[in-house]
Amino acid sequence: MLTACSSTEGGEAAPTPAPRLNEIQFLASHNSYHVRAEQPLFDTMLKFSEDLVRTIEYSHPPLDEQLDLGLRGFELDVFADPEGGRYRERLGPKILNLPTAVGPAELSEPGFKVMHVQDIDYATTCLTFVDCLETVKAWSDAHPDHLPIFIQVEPKEDTLEVSGLDLVEALPYTPELMTALTAEVRSVFPDEDLLTPDDVRRGAPTLAAGLKKGGWPTVDSLRGKVMFALGSSGPQRDALMAAFPGTRGGVFFPDSAPGDPFAAFAGLDDPQTPAQQQRIRAALDAGMMVRTRTDADLLEGRSGDMTRATKAFASGAQVVSTDFFRPLPEIGGDFVVRLPQGGVARCDPVTAPPGCVVPRETGTAGAG
Repeated sequence: MLTACSSTEGGEAAPTPAPRLNEIQFLASHNSYHVRAEQPLFDTMLKFSEDLVRTIEYSHPPLDEQLDLGLRGFELDVFADPEGGRYRERLGPKILNLPTAVGPAELSEPGFKVMHVQDIDYATTCLTFVDCLETVKAWSDAHPDHLPIFIQVEPKEDTLEVSGLDLVEALPYTPELMTALTAEVRSVFPDEDLLTPDDVRRGAPTLAAGLKKGGWPTVDSLRGKVMFALGSSGPQRDALMAAFPGTRGGVFFPDSAPGDPFAAFAGLDDPQTPAQQQRIRAALDAGMMVRTRTDADLLEGRSGDMTRATKAFASGAQVVSTDFFRPLPEIGGDFVVRLPQGGVARCDPVTAPPGCVVPRETGTAGAG
């Protein structure tokens, strides 16, 4: 809990106000579920497109291990599979006669599946969306004092065009599928474990109006909770808004921009470009939560360049995502991205008020 205080004119100590959610900064992982393709498949893909395959040459540990390391944000790619079995047979290993050509029986069940690219880059620490969420839920229950956990969900509906391969076609997202995706979240996390758009709207006509009026809740009031963002501003967001008009009754904060009636979260991945730097600052000025990235395609890890990471932290984006929260043995070297000053979170360099005190946790390995 927060313990620092400030002095009043009479010399008495007054408690320092607890920071709000948008006034802290924390580290998240990119493609948090990802596991590098098995060697025969990886070697074969290299022959077709080395530039592409070198960008997916990494594995992350299970989500609970990442939480133990101090991360408080994730990104999950989800493919709709309402009938079940759509992604169980895998073309890549089938061509190579590998035993993984048919995946685990769990993939035959209806529900959302977690992977990067169907048929060729499917390895994951949690096969289904519910699997991933249950891992987070179990860790959260064991560490009730934890700072809020941010989960960005990417609804995937693209089918990669690969010469000579007919990958299974991903299903486009509909309002019905967005309703089903939300139901999976609620099947794991009860209302008391969630921060939802309705919690921030507080009865206002729009989410943006509620945020402007009341701001984000304090970090202390959100201990033990999880929030979800939808990492798409395209047709997937349209499907979400059709299912949950104005985000009412939903769990996802949609990707947005200042001026949108549902503006509360923005995904702005490149803090190096002046245009995105301006967009990040505009979103922060509007009181929004922002997610950005310290690295992309493993380029910074291979070169050892910390320029993008430095700009990401300085931008004030609250959620700072990386593939290098620990060194990646797949590419060698000791490149790693850590939160400045260490710990699980710090006061945001742009949005935190004077006198902000870094929120702490007890009972977690990553506690600062």
